[in-house]
Amino acid sequence: MIGAIEILKAGVLGILLLLLLVLYMGGRKKDYPAILAMVLLSIPGLLCAGTEFMPVVFMGVTFAAIVLNKENSIFFTLLLYIFASSLGLTDREAGIFFLITGILISLLPVNRKDKKLLCYSFLMIVSADVIILLLNNGFSMEEFLSPTSAVMLVVVVISVLLGIMAGNLYQKRMAPLEIKEDMEDSSAIDTIEGILGEDFELYQILKASEKLYLHADRIAAISERAAVAAGLSGTIARAGGLYHEIGRLKGKDYVAEGTALAREYHLPEVIVNIIESHNLKTDKPASPEGAVVMFTVSLVAAKEYFLMNGKEDKEGPDLSKLMLKFTDNLFAMRLEKDSLADSNLTVAQYIRLKNFFMDYFSKEEYLDTEF
Repeated sequence: MIGAIEILKAGVLGILLLLLLVLYMGGRKKDYPAILAMVLLSIPGLLCAGTEFMPVVFMGVTFAAIVLNKENSIFFTLLLYIFASSLGLTDREAGIFFLITGILISLLPVNRKDKKLLCYSFLMIVSADVIILLLNNGFSMEEFLSPTSAVMLVVVVISVLLGIMAGNLYQKRMAPLEIKEDMEDSSAIDTIEGILGEDFELYQILKASEKLYLHADRIAAISERAAVAAGLSGTIARAGGLYHEIGRLKGKDYVAEGTALAREYHLPEVIVNIIESHNLKTDKPASPEGAVVMFTVSLVAAKEYFLMNGKEDKEGPDLSKLMLKFTDNLFAMRLEKDSLADSNLTVAQYIRLKNFFMDYFSKEEYLDTEF
């Protein structure tokens, strides 16, 4: 039975964790709900300190890795370890198990929708836990196969799964609200204009890669014109187009890497979503400007494909008809597949956007431009 003293200890630790996390993360108000959620998810584990059910605390660690980033999750793990060890809530061997497992969970892949990569990460965590338990039991198989070890492994796996579910649900519920706040807050527009400035560090890094910058600038310019034509924010669309493939600077999984870079450089949430949704492989657009960038990326890619593969004569009329047909089909398909469900794009904006692209891709000066 959990007594009053244990409940009091867990409550006090929870308050201390909240204060330290707020200070460590810079006191950004939009992070407060996430900080509160990760601490509350860890409270059951703190209440079960000293038992085989303590790994329930990893729900909070996993949530932090999903919603925030690995640095914050590792810091949270270290805080939990320091508190548990200094207050005598866990012994040395259990502490090592807890610390290593928490850090491994914090390193879960950024793109958690990659099921294969996620399974490998799970296997790595479980394998490490098995090795630690064997070490703690002096390589005695009898001790290792005891109910306590089995329960701890099962609790770790269940806690991580629940933490992932909680993190994904939190992001799904909060992303549209954060994007709406970004778009209603004039200071957010100032921030977006700031990330378009040449003195912004990530902009300089992007510009250093000439090929990527030329592509990004082209997407940004078209997206801006399309957004303005549809009565939307040209600034947001331009910024989203400029940084939509920033992750290519880091690795092959450019959407996941781009999301990580965006959060590292504190890009507004509306731009983060555009990075995640521009190709629909990770998410759907959660803003009308996100839909603009998504359409722009698809149409420019189609134009590049038709030119490179010589499907049609590269001179005006044939390519113009091909692009017009593709644009019409693309808009119909995105609507049919519910890709715009979360974008808040109105019917009028949808029509104006489609008309813009139909007109834009029929112009000879555009069609004669090689990419």
